[in-house]
Amino acid sequence: MIDVRSIEQKLDLGKSKKDWGKYKFKDGSEALYITTKSPKTRGRFNILVFEKNGWHYRLAVDSRIGNHVTADVLFGIAQSIK
Repeated sequence: MIDVRSIEQKLDLGKSKKDWGKYKFKDGSEALYITTKSPKTRGRFNILVFEKNGWHYRLAVDSRIGNHVTADVLFGIAQSIK
């Protein structure tokens, strides 16, 4: 899943981000990565969140395919966005 929003309508990521993995873009900005459980679907998701050029992005995959679509793969996709 790819969710794109304007910065003004970005998702609230909560106060505690200490357990989030961090990736750095070449421009110095960061992407945050976490595996989380969704209470609505009872599933787990691997999520990469970042901001670029006034947009807020969320890339997410079901954790059952996490061994195929790793955090590095999601970050590679994020790096390809201009």
